[in-house]
Amino acid sequence: MRSLRRKALVFALSILVFILVLSPCTGAFAMTQFSGHSDVPYDTYTYWQTDGNFKAVYTKPLFEVGEVLSAHTLGLDGFSELVDISVSEDGYVYILDSSSRMIVLTKDHKVYKEIKTIGDKEFKGARGIYVVDDDVYISDTDNMRVLITDKDGNFKGELLKPDSPVVPDDFSYKPIKTAVDKKGYKYILCDGSYYGALLYSPENKFLSFYGSNSVKTGIVQFLEDIWNRLTMTDEKYEKQARKFPYQFTDLCIDKNGFVYTSTGKTESSEWVQKGVIRKLAPNGNDIIDSGNVVFGEKEVPLTFGRGFYIHAQNMGGVTVDDDDYFYTFDTTYNKIYMYDSECNNVCVIGGGFDSGRQKGTFQKINAIDHIGDDLIVIDGIKNTITVFKCNEYGKQLKLLQNMTLKGEYTSAKAGWEEILKSDRNNRFAYLGLAKAAYAEGDYGKALELSKTAYEKKIYSEAYVQLRKEFLYKNIWWIILAALAIVAVFVILSKRKKKRTIKLGERVALMKDSLGHPVISFTKMKEKDLASVKLGVVILVVYFLSVASQTLLGSFMFVSESVSSFNILLLLFRTVGLVILWTVSNWAVSCLMGGIGKMKEIFTVVCYGLIPMIIANFAYIILTHVFVPDEVAFLTTIMTAFTIYSAIMIVIGTIIIHDFSFGKFVATALLTVFAMAIVLFIIVLIVVLVQQFIAFGATVYNEMLFR
Repeated sequence: MRSLRRKALVFALSILVFILVLSPCTGAFAMTQFSGHSDVPYDTYTYWQTDGNFKAVYTKPLFEVGEVLSAHTLGLDGFSELVDISVSEDGYVYILDSSSRMIVLTKDHKVYKEIKTIGDKEFKGARGIYVVDDDVYISDTDNMRVLITDKDGNFKGELLKPDSPVVPDDFSYKPIKTAVDKKGYKYILCDGSYYGALLYSPENKFLSFYGSNSVKTGIVQFLEDIWNRLTMTDEKYEKQARKFPYQFTDLCIDKNGFVYTSTGKTESSEWVQKGVIRKLAPNGNDIIDSGNVVFGEKEVPLTFGRGFYIHAQNMGGVTVDDDDYFYTFDTTYNKIYMYDSECNNVCVIGGGFDSGRQKGTFQKINAIDHIGDDLIVIDGIKNTITVFKCNEYGKQLKLLQNMTLKGEYTSAKAGWEEILKSDRNNRFAYLGLAKAAYAEGDYGKALELSKTAYEKKIYSEAYVQLRKEFLYKNIWWIILAALAIVAVFVILSKRKKKRTIKLGERVALMKDSLGHPVISFTKMKEKDLASVKLGVVILVVYFLSVASQTLLGSFMFVSESVSSFNILLLLFRTVGLVILWTVSNWAVSCLMGGIGKMKEIFTVVCYGLIPMIIANFAYIILTHVFVPDEVAFLTTIMTAFTIYSAIMIVIGTIIIHDFSFGKFVATALLTVFAMAIVLFIIVLIVVLVQQFIAFGATVYNEMLFR
């Protein structure tokens, strides 16, 4: 019997070592498939989503740097600061300089005219320019007006602060951006305004405020507001600081008249910004439901200096092309982000690498617009105008993605296959081909492609169809197999009654603890039958069962990819927590009068994990049978077994310590507190060791170079 136990322990440890060695190799392999190189001076990438987690993946560039224009290349005097840009339908480019200058460029980017006054009015400090038809709208911020002119600088009118009861008397009318739709309705953003945009009629009459942001309120803020109302006088309540909506930083209008807005930086404490780009209907509601969409970087890295610092993103502007792709830029990292009509990130370009000195990189993006499929971007520090040319690959990708979004899956199939020949990392191609395969009834191919693209919705739909086909063809074989299994169990149960299998006393106790925990743990305490060896074997098997959920579970239910499988974190979540509970509970119980030994505590916890082991392996099997829409059944099973494990541990702990239930609860709470203290001490030691090593390395470098 001892030989059998030793062999089982060696076998389990061998599997554990195999997983430890294999998992890093698997992760490294998965990472290498996403490496790539480009001739452009910045990284082009997009994000692949896996269960709410995002991974930056290299993608083939959709844009190439075309021209980089400056005052020198245009033959003009130096710019003060380029603040905004707008492109007319006929291809003329209008550039606004903060020093009361408007430069008009022709289609081939030659200087058509330089305008410094509109009539006799200067516009120094203006921050926005917008062109529609033959009219040019200059948001003359410092002079509190919007000037209307043509491309030759002829004065055509102005929009001043509206005289309306809707507009507060203390409203600061400092226009920063203006946009006009095809019907002539005008939208004006004012600096510091949280009311939204001012809406004017085609006859330049003020109508109302339009599309303001809403204030995000949580339960804590709600309760705080109620408390303030109950405890404060009306005078104090009115004077307290209020949280107002964030103002828009930019807006533009698409070909259908929908207004796109950018909000910029909202919560500085948040690493990433959600819902900062909105598409507003005529009633001011967001029709793309972007409240939970993270725009820009999905994960913002920390900067290390004298500590870790969070640099929140700040979406400074937005533009939308005629194919319903919209582009926004982040003034913190000077990157440009491209999205389709469903807010899927298509690509990321630009950046501030090498202090933005290279072509295609920036020091301070101030504005962005599009010329057909191309982009034009201005830098307020370098005072340059950069034109990004959309290459043939980018144009084809845009066309195919729009076809897919419209449901033209089969028509786009050949194109997506060509895209994959150019870029194996293109997730849109895998999704498009998966949808095409599903539409054609090739569910096996759809299953394979959707798994490659980490798209569980299409995968589950294809799986349901394959399951239906399998059941239809094999239903009688399945019934016969089920009857055969039942018959085998009946026969084995009858033989078991006639012949008893002799087991070691400790092994028999472990087996009986699953069905009779009270009797088994009482017997273990009275006869000193706690077995650390069996506990270790169970703990290793428990670790393997949890690991197998990621490695062997169905793609539809696995919450993390194999490439992100972290063996050390899993060891802490399983083995580490059991050991930490054992030690902490023993220490606390000694102070509380408990009589349980450490090996008994460890054995009770490990035996209590047996239902979880059964549930984990059952879960792995059932995930290959059910789909996410049927997850309620799996959740019920896992919950039931988890509760039973907890009951076994509670019963065993009460028995080995001779506690009442109330005393057990108090001891358990103190045990959790002790575990937190131990973890804090471990983290503190690790940090101190790291600092000591860093200090030693610094001293060594100083001695080496001196």
